[in-house]
Amino acid sequence: MDVFRFVDPLPVDPATRDFLDTLVKYPTVLREVGTSFLIDRLKDLLSDGNEAQRVCDVASAILRVAREPSDFRTSLSHTADDLVHIALTLQRLPQTRSAGLKLFEDLMELEVYAVATTLGELDRRLPSSPN
Repeated sequence: MDVFRFVDPLPVDPATRDFLDTLVKYPTVLREVGTSFLIDRLKDLLSDGNEAQRVCDVASAILRVAREPSDFRTSLSHTADDLVHIALTLQRLPQTRSAGLKLFEDLMELEVYAVATTLGELDRRLPSSPN
């Protein structure tokens, strides 16, 4: 997983795609190592307009592993804001809108603190409806 620490940004090439697809296929490797640099690289890919569906798949794999009993779930607290950012960005893209919503709902189900903060901020943005 050190590749995510040393390679910034990730190249958008077949090797990167294969590597990310392998993480989705074998997500237990995510539990054994930290994901902070991985999540940073996923955010970079997404902000550059690349690989939205693949980013969604990897982020979803991270959350699937987080549901399993382990200390990994606690380590997500360090990357919660970034995962929420990824989920919201995916919701803005037509091709990943529903997957981004599912990712956000999964974060809510895991009771990630950053989700509650984000919901509070979004709620304050909505205009008050007249009674």
